[in-house]
Amino acid sequence: KVMDFGLAKLRGGSSLTRSQTTLGTVAYMSPEQARGDELDHRTDIWSLGVVLYELLTGELPFKGDHDQTVIHSILHKTPKPPLKIRPDMPPGLDEIVLKSLVKNAGNRYQSMEEVCGDLGAVAEGLKPLKAHLPSTFLGIRTAYIFSALVLVLAILLGFNVGGLRSRIFGGAGRPERFIKLAVLPFENLTGDPEQEYLSEGLTQEMITLLGRLHPGSLGVIARTSVMRYKGTNTPIDQIGRELGVDYILEGSARREGGRVRVSAELIQVRDQTQLWSDAFEREMAGILSLQNDVAREVAKALALKLLPSEQARLATAQSINPEVHEAYLRGTFHWMKGTPEDLDIAQSYFDLALEKDPSYAPAYTGLAWVWGYRNQMGLVPPDEAEPKAKAAALRAIELDESFAGAHEALANVRFLIDWDWDGARESFLRSLELNPNVATAQAMYAHFLLIMGHGEEALAHSKRSVDLDPLNPILHDWYGFVLYAERRYEECIAESRKALKLQPGDVMGHIGLMLAMHELGREREAFEAAKGCVKIYNDPRVEAALDEGYARGGYAVAMKSVGDALVARLPEAYALPADIASWYALAGEKEKAIEWLEKGLEPHDPVLPYIGCYRCFDGLHSDPRFQELLRKMRLSADYK
Repeated sequence: KVMDFGLAKLRGGSSLTRSQTTLGTVAYMSPEQARGDELDHRTDIWSLGVVLYELLTGELPFKGDHDQTVIHSILHKTPKPPLKIRPDMPPGLDEIVLKSLVKNAGNRYQSMEEVCGDLGAVAEGLKPLKAHLPSTFLGIRTAYIFSALVLVLAILLGFNVGGLRSRIFGGAGRPERFIKLAVLPFENLTGDPEQEYLSEGLTQEMITLLGRLHPGSLGVIARTSVMRYKGTNTPIDQIGRELGVDYILEGSARREGGRVRVSAELIQVRDQTQLWSDAFEREMAGILSLQNDVAREVAKALALKLLPSEQARLATAQSINPEVHEAYLRGTFHWMKGTPEDLDIAQSYFDLALEKDPSYAPAYTGLAWVWGYRNQMGLVPPDEAEPKAKAAALRAIELDESFAGAHEALANVRFLIDWDWDGARESFLRSLELNPNVATAQAMYAHFLLIMGHGEEALAHSKRSVDLDPLNPILHDWYGFVLYAERRYEECIAESRKALKLQPGDVMGHIGLMLAMHELGREREAFEAAKGCVKIYNDPRVEAALDEGYARGGYAVAMKSVGDALVARLPEAYALPADIASWYALAGEKEKAIEWLEKGLEPHDPVLPYIGCYRCFDGLHSDPRFQELLRKMRLSADYK
């Protein structure tokens, strides 16, 4: 613990590493830190290994163009041996560095005594011992090495040699401040309900704009959580506690003819003081410039050090056709409600925007989301929704490559529709590079990682999504599914109950409860949860089949009866084949489950890639037909 103490003293604190915290820059994070696991002193040993690697070779062991690729490198890539970069290195020194960078903490150096013992051996021209030596064996020499190593690092960090201190800690020897901000729903001062689309659209666009402004220092809560405070008089300090934020931006909007006036103020939650306020007025054609002005002033009030590219982005904003932008805002207002009726209305507005301006990228992104939602919800067959969603997303990116929402939409098309795993990864990473503060992108990337077999990474991204949108029941549902797939059933139950508390009757919450209860053998509770699950079909026949089956033969018969009822409705009412298969799997009907899974292959059922994650299909893994399904989807045949 000498190294723990020495580095802690450099920062004036009591400990360098604490559980569930992130210090410094991403490049120095350990794998367990990137996954959000519990941390101990071995994380400090990893970070020391990164520092030594950089000092010896002049480059970082894990690199990338943005945080997500660096994290992926930390978790999956093996660093280039230092000897290949610096052949003049003392023999054995590169082995010490690489052993400090072993991804499994259990196979890494277990203490600083081990590290210093091997350093001492190399210093005397010996090979590294690669084993823990008791401190009594090394005696005074170990203490000397401890002190010397701490002193060397103290000097390097103290004088910021090569910018090392700044790269590790950010700024003048301490981690860069990370701020969490919530943008409360802007108030519609016109009093006209027909103008709600403008105030809500302004809220969403400010969230997006601030979210991509300086993500290394600023986290912005997503729209779903802040909309819960619309029209309420909830005290600022209570909102701060519930959302876990440091600052709140609130304001109002009024449109009169062709002009819009926006007032905004930034409040510090801690003492509820106003840090900044101002009013802006523009023609509607200059609404984007107005939004940039607000963002620039917020950044200034928060003392954010914007990059030149971020400053340039705020300094430029194109004029827009007010009618086109209004149609887009109205479409967004409706698609975010997510009901079948609202999706239809949203499509009509997006189509209207494109009639007026065929080159308006945001409207194509909106259409991609409309068709993606219809596909995922099973409202239309995949062969109808898939090509329309993909064409719209690709057109949006062709028109504006820097639009994060378009990349997120394309990522979901490639992920759930095309089963283009390499393309999906590329699109997710580009979307998160442009704006890592988008909760839905973090959540869906987590599900992609889960299907790819990277469960621990999936947990970290899914937890990040909930942190960004803590009052969104859907994200708690999705996080719960990741926990379920990782066999953390009690935690899945807890997340599902959070979702149901936020939104009573939440179907996905009931599904999480049913699946977890099934695996725990709590059949009565699983059946009660199933009553909430079948409401998604909006069909009294399916609900009756569940109850009648349970009365007739208990849990397994009830599950089979639901599957039978869904089949009986075809083709009158569409149901996803993998969905039908899951009911048969819960009933223990393996043959029927396999039969319906196979039916989902040709239409690219969006649930089918998840079959390795659904624990109710575990009993099918040894079946050659199940393995063949995985092979045809190009998924790992040995998925856990």
